[in-house]
Amino acid sequence: MELDLDDNREELVSPQQLQRDLAFWIEGYYNRERRHSTIGYISPIDYEQQFIAARRLNPVNP
Repeated sequence: MELDLDDNREELVSPQQLQRDLAFWIEGYYNRERRHSTIGYISPIDYEQQFIAARRLNPVNP
């Protein structure tokens, strides 16, 4: 997924629309779906789901 900012775009985007699109791209894709090397090249969403599943299977007794 990429932010649609190519030179062939026919309409100009307002600074406010550009800010909204960029924020959506960062929060909606870049931070949530892209793979991160620090967590084994999986997405944060997948990492969180694996963590939750592991906690359900192996409860920790304090």
